[in-house]
Amino acid sequence: MARIRPAIGPRTLSLLGAAVLAGCTTETHSFLNPASLTAESQRDLMIWAFGLMLVVLIPVWVMAIWFPWRYREDKSGADYRPDWAHSNLIEAVVWIVPAILVVAISALVWVYTHRLDPYASPVARGEPLHVQAISLDWKWVFLYPDNGVASVNTLILPEGRPVEMSITSDTVMNALYLPGLAGQIYAMAGMVTHLNFAPDHRGHFTGRNMQYSGDGFPDHRFDVSVESAGDFQRFVREHQGHSPQLSTATYRQLANAHATARPAVFGGFPPRLFDQVVHKYCATDCDQTTAGDRP
Repeated sequence: MARIRPAIGPRTLSLLGAAVLAGCTTETHSFLNPASLTAESQRDLMIWAFGLMLVVLIPVWVMAIWFPWRYREDKSGADYRPDWAHSNLIEAVVWIVPAILVVAISALVWVYTHRLDPYASPVARGEPLHVQAISLDWKWVFLYPDNGVASVNTLILPEGRPVEMSITSDTVMNALYLPGLAGQIYAMAGMVTHLNFAPDHRGHFTGRNMQYSGDGFPDHRFDVSVESAGDFQRFVREHQGHSPQLSTATYRQLANAHATARPAVFGGFPPRLFDQVVHKYCATDCDQTTAGDRP
């Protein structure tokens, strides 16, 4: 009888491990390097859940190596128990430990789900910055209703100030994701979702769409820059009334172009543009849908 050899050797396991961990970078665009209390809590939840699951995974990995070695064909002096069929101890370990882990992870998720409510205002003090985000094919339009500027595929935020984002879509459903700053929230036509957070230090990040939406989905991303309060005000002054306007015609060109777009900043935009996009698809209760949003 031929000897059974392990299908995966140590070298293969090392290569697989390196491939899996290749995406775990601590660069600024990673959720492992949080720049807000919200992102820090999300990272902590992920680490806790991963650590708890290792309670099951590590013994399984150890047994996957130990069992073939322990019961190999050429082992001498091993016990031979052909009538063995049941063990209460094994049954208890197999069922009770996973049950405890499910309860523990469920409790963690319950607590963090309420703590990380994307609609809740962050704990940072100060006047919140209102940003309205519109998802197009395959680009993002950001409106600053309090500052009279707009941008495409670039988002400038002030450090240490609460950010209240209202999000909708002028195309199919997408999902706005700000790794390192906040979580993920869906963007849906005719509806408004919200994402609140507060960047606590400066840096450059990459926002992206996490909902597959067609050919341009891999390029549906944008630059996020967290600047000091002074640099943000300088950004507003430089573009407010000085840069070209995001006219209705320009917006329609953006909406009808099924392709990504270069980052751009505009010195103004049509009044209530965000509400017009929402009402375009909203059949009933439109006022209630946009309630609480900035004009």
